Amino acid sequence: MLPLPPRGYQSRPCGFDFDKDGIVGERSPDPLLDECDICNGTTEDPDGDGFAQPMLYVDCDAGVDPDITITGACRDPVGPCKTINRANREIPFAGGPADEHGVVCFRGTCREMVEVRSGRPEIIARPATGIERRAFDYPAKPSMIVGWDSDADGDYPPHDADDVAVLEPTAAMPFALQLDVGAYNSPSHDVELAHFVVSVQVEPGVAAPNTALLSSALAVPVPHERIHVHDLSIRSLRQGRPSAERPIVGFDLRGWGPEGTPPVASQLRYFAIENVEFRDHGGFIFAAHADVQDDESGPIRIANLTTTAQACDKAECAAAATTSVWRVAGWVREVEILSSVFDAGTDAWYPHEGSDAMADAGPTAIVVGECSHDVAIVHNEFVGWATAVRVEANGNGAVPNSPGTHPCQGRNVDLIRIEGNVVRDTSDRLVGTTVPWVVRTAHPTPAITDANTVGLVEIVNNATTLDHGLVGCAWLQVWGAGAGPVRLDHNTCIGAIQTNVPYAEAALIRVLAPRPGGLDPIADVSLRGQLFAGQADGDVAILLAAPPGAWTAADNVFSPGATFRWQTDGPTELPAWRAVSGQDAASVSCEPALVPADFHLDAQDICAGDRARPLATIDDDIDGDVRPAAAPWDAGADQRP
Repeated sequence: MLPLPPRGYQSRPCGFDFDKDGIVGERSPDPLLDECDICNGTTEDPDGDGFAQPMLYVDCDAGVDPDITITGACRDPVGPCKTINRANREIPFAGGPADEHGVVCFRGTCREMVEVRSGRPEIIARPATGIERRAFDYPAKPSMIVGWDSDADGDYPPHDADDVAVLEPTAAMPFALQLDVGAYNSPSHDVELAHFVVSVQVEPGVAAPNTALLSSALAVPVPHERIHVHDLSIRSLRQGRPSAERPIVGFDLRGWGPEGTPPVASQLRYFAIENVEFRDHGGFIFAAHADVQDDESGPIRIANLTTTAQACDKAECAAAATTSVWRVAGWVREVEILSSVFDAGTDAWYPHEGSDAMADAGPTAIVVGECSHDVAIVHNEFVGWATAVRVEANGNGAVPNSPGTHPCQGRNVDLIRIEGNVVRDTSDRLVGTTVPWVVRTAHPTPAITDANTVGLVEIVNNATTLDHGLVGCAWLQVWGAGAGPVRLDHNTCIGAIQTNVPYAEAALIRVLAPRPGGLDPIADVSLRGQLFAGQADGDVAILLAAPPGAWTAADNVFSPGATFRWQTDGPTELPAWRAVSGQDAASVSCEPALVPADFHLDAQDICAGDRARPLATIDDDIDGDVRPAAAPWDAGADQRP
């Protein structure tokens, strides 16, 4: 069995991992081994490397900022400075490997836009553990901003209510934390931000200030590297605002340069944001377009986030009343989005519902955009979204100073793995739009070119349970040279197709025809070991408007009364579907016995149990339970013990 971590933000006393072994908060009587003695007012060498980096103390409520000519003024916890920026100026700067890696420890409520200092460029590579897909580089000697453990009990804010550390930018401040703030600090590298709160003041009925959490400059010529953000509570940033504004985490990865010269883009490498909550946010949390091949960004790790949206209501924002967590397109690779809970918060606001699930209708949690490579979205929970993940090959990107040139230069979106995720709803405010998984070559806007397509996409071991109904489980519209394969294997989808959807072609699995123009259809689609349950008689299980070049459907379980459509044919039942499609010979129609209010199979189920055959591309199920090597598998995401 693969041990699975908890999903979402876990408020914890100590999240430091100085030895980068993947175990946080290790305590020891030896001060050189204790990971929870930083910012406690006494320890001078918290990471145990034998070097006493500058420890700087700030009390934003009761401290005093001395004149900048007075050195060492912020190093006394008994007489702290008043602002984080004043303390940062105590860190000596020598340039390159000789940079000091100072630690700013702060308490109280700080109303300032903080300039983040870089640390010393040294690496600790942590091997992959659990569901992580690759080893990851973390900063060994970071410049740090940390909430002050004033009572020195090893319990840090925001977990410890006795310790208050809040960064509260005013409405006039565009950012809470600013990277690249001068020649001494460009690019930003080797930074750790941990254990404090970032919030903005919100008046009832009024949208929050358009303040971002973190920003970087445009076209920095060398990479931002090893920026580690963890154990933060982010509250009300951009609450009540639409998506069409700056993202909360804003690394500007666009290319830029004088006309006639090759554009330069900022590059983000080994950026990790782990164990962070975003409460009542609006708009995008993270959005970027990386459009210069030579400045490709990645790896990026997102793990154990909890996000709850409170975006712009459709009564105020009409079609812009939506929100998203992540949208990155272009030259980005090796992205992991792991063990997080993404909540659209639609109990608190009404999103624009749109009219077509293929056309960005309703809030979409994650968009994997044009020519992104090697993206793993694993063991997350999606609550209340119209679409959980949209994979699309073409957006609105353009190369600066090169009109008509597509930024991806022929590279396809490829190597996308969506695995072990749970999708559920809490309200009926998305009637007519809900399709958890969408894969498409191009945006429906005809002006978008077809220069790129979508390669390998694997959607496996996911469970969708929608009490208020859906429009589909997965919809595909993929064409062009190099398209596919798209593998939909061992997913569970529970919910009836909504009766009041605004179009007549709703289906659980829908393969749409390519856009006109003689383009090649998708090369290969597989639909194996799926479990569909809770549908009404006549609901369409599979609609193939355009048969793929290669099509495999096997060992699936359909609801009794399910119908099927082949190209322009009318609805048929399973026997006729087998005849016309040449597939689903061993698939069945029956109602599985499920654990009440859950997607797991009851131990006594005889419908989906032992219904499928082993697949080489899957080792375990949604819970990490190992599937047998040779014996029959259960259909759907859950393998019974």
